[in-house]
Amino acid sequence: MSHGRLIRLAPALLALTALAILGGCGGNDGSDGSDVVLATIGDREVTAEYYVDRLQRLEKNQLPRDEDGNLVDTATLAGKRAFLDVIIDKELMVAKALELGYDKDTAVESALGSLMEYNAMGYFWQDAIGDPSKYVSNADLDHYYSRLGERRDCDFLITDFRAEAEQALADFEAGAPWSELVASYHSPDLREGQQPTISVSWGQYRDEFEEPLFAVAEGEVAGPIETEHGWWLLRVNDVVMEEKPDLESIKGKVLASISQRNQNLRRQELIREIREERDFVLDEEALAIVFEGLPENEQVIDPRTNQPVPREQLQPLDVPSESLGRVLLGYDLSSGRYEMTIGDFKAQFDRQNAFERPKRSELLGGVRTKLTNNAERAIMLDEARQRGYFEDPRVEEESMRRVEEVLVDKVHQEVVTFDEYVSPEQLQAFFEEYGHQYHKPERRSGHMVRCVDQETAAQARQAIVDEGLTWKAVNRRFGNSPELEQRFGRLVQIREDETGPVRDRLFAMEIDEVSEPFPVEDGYAVVQLDQVHAPEEPVLDELAEQIGQRIKNRRQDEALRALLDRWAEEFGVTVHEERLADTPSWDEAYQAAQLEKLEMPAS
Repeated sequence: MSHGRLIRLAPALLALTALAILGGCGGNDGSDGSDVVLATIGDREVTAEYYVDRLQRLEKNQLPRDEDGNLVDTATLAGKRAFLDVIIDKELMVAKALELGYDKDTAVESALGSLMEYNAMGYFWQDAIGDPSKYVSNADLDHYYSRLGERRDCDFLITDFRAEAEQALADFEAGAPWSELVASYHSPDLREGQQPTISVSWGQYRDEFEEPLFAVAEGEVAGPIETEHGWWLLRVNDVVMEEKPDLESIKGKVLASISQRNQNLRRQELIREIREERDFVLDEEALAIVFEGLPENEQVIDPRTNQPVPREQLQPLDVPSESLGRVLLGYDLSSGRYEMTIGDFKAQFDRQNAFERPKRSELLGGVRTKLTNNAERAIMLDEARQRGYFEDPRVEEESMRRVEEVLVDKVHQEVVTFDEYVSPEQLQAFFEEYGHQYHKPERRSGHMVRCVDQETAAQARQAIVDEGLTWKAVNRRFGNSPELEQRFGRLVQIREDETGPVRDRLFAMEIDEVSEPFPVEDGYAVVQLDQVHAPEEPVLDELAEQIGQRIKNRRQDEALRALLDRWAEEFGVTVHEERLADTPSWDEAYQAAQLEKLEMPAS
C-alpha cells in the first residue's frame, strides 16, 4: 500500500463504515462466484459478495476520489482496486480495534445490546411481512395510475376522541350543516376563525389517511380517520382530475410508490393483529386527564439564555391525586400484564427534559400517538423475543457488523493523533499555494424539472407558467429525478466554469425567465433562473478557519495512512487483484439493486 493512493481517506472510510459491516460474511452459497476471496487481512476476508454489497449501498458521490479530487471510475481495474483498498483500510482499523480490546468497552457493549434489539425487530418485520414491496401486479399498477392526478378538495374537522367524530358524522347524516359541526366538534386548539379546508392529491399522503378518503364519492364524508392530530372527518366537495404524464415516463416512480404502499399496509395490519392478541387498551378518559394536566405554553428554549429550559424549571404534570392510580394503558407481555397508571405517566413526565416530554401544542392526538407508538414498540419487541429472533444468527451477525462502525470511530478518535495547531505562517503558505481554488466565478441559482421526454417537459412548463404549480409539485408529477424532487427542484449556485446544457441555458437567461424544454442526459429539462451571484475573490481572513481545517484534515489523513501501512505489515494483507475483473462497476451494481427492488412477476 502506497502513501499516495488516496488523498482523503476519511470521507470514503466513514461512508463505508456507516453501512452494515462484516468482512467476507454472507448468506450466499457461492455458486455464482460470490464467495471468491478478493483480499485477506489477517484472518479476515473480503469476498466478492461483500465487495458488491458495499458498492450497492454507497451513493455515487461517496466513492473514493483520486489525488485530484475526482471520483474513481469503478468500471476500470484501477477504480475497482481503489474501492477494494478502502475496504481493506476499514478492515485494518477493525482488526486494530479488536486487538486493543475496544469491543469490550462498556459503550460498545451497550451499543451491541441496542443493535440486537434493532436487528431482532428488523428481521421479525422482514419475515412476518414478507416482501410485498418487491413485487407489484399489473392490476396494482393500473389501479394506482388510474387514480394518479386525482385531487379531492375537502372541508374537514378534527376531534380529540373517536366518539366525538362518530357523533359528528351521525349529526351530518341527520342533516346538520357542516359549519355547525365545525363549531361544535372541531378541536379548539386548531380553530383559526375560518372554515378548515384541505386539498389531497392521490399518492401524496399516508395510506391509512388516503384510502378511506378516496373511497367516498363527492358530497360524502370520509372518516373517522385516526392521525397524530386526532380523529378526522373530511367532506369531499370537489373531485378534480388533473393532467398527468403517460405511464411509461413515470413507471419507475409509480412502482416505487406502490411498493412502499404495500409494505406500509402490511405493516399496519400486522400491528393491528398483534395489538388485539396482546389485549392492548388505552383509557381515553384517563388520556384526557393527562392532557389537561400538561403545562400551558411550555417552552423548550429559554429566550433569555437561548438554551434549553433546565429540567428543574419545568412544570410538573398537574393531575388530581385521586386519579394517580387510574390505569392509562395496558397490554400483555410474555412476563405478564403491563399497566401504566396516570401516576406512572406523571413520574415519567416529571423526569423528562424539555425535548422529551409531550406538549399541549401537539394536541391530545399527539400525546395518544406517542403513548401508542411506545407501547407498540414494547409489544413488537416482546413478540420478536418470543419468536426467537434474539437467538437468530442473522441478528447477531448484523449487529456485530454495525458494532464495527463504533470500533472504527474509536480508532479514528483515540489512535490517530496529529498536530492540531496551525500557525499563521502555515495558513499563509497554504493560501498562497491553493488560494486560487477558493475563487468563485459568477454563479446562478434557480429551479429545474427533468422529464423523460420533450412532451412531458412541455406539460411541466405549462403547469409552471400557466397554472402556477410549485416546482416541488411539478417535480413530483412530471419529473423523473428523485434527487431533484427531494430538493424541490432547486439548483444552487451553478458555476460559470461548469459545463453542460443546464449551465449553458441558465447563463443565457434573465431572472425569473422559464426556459423552453431542452435536451439533457436522461430526458428533457425546464429551468428557471432565480438569482445571479457575482464573482468573489478569496480573502485569507475570511477563509482562515476553513483552510485551517483543511490543513488538519490533511495531517490526519497522513497520520492515518502511516498507521494503516504499519498495520498492513503487522496483520498481513494479501490482495487477489486478478479476481477484481469480474466485479461490477458502481453503475452496474446500483442498477442491478434498483431493478431487483422493482421487479414485476408475469401476471
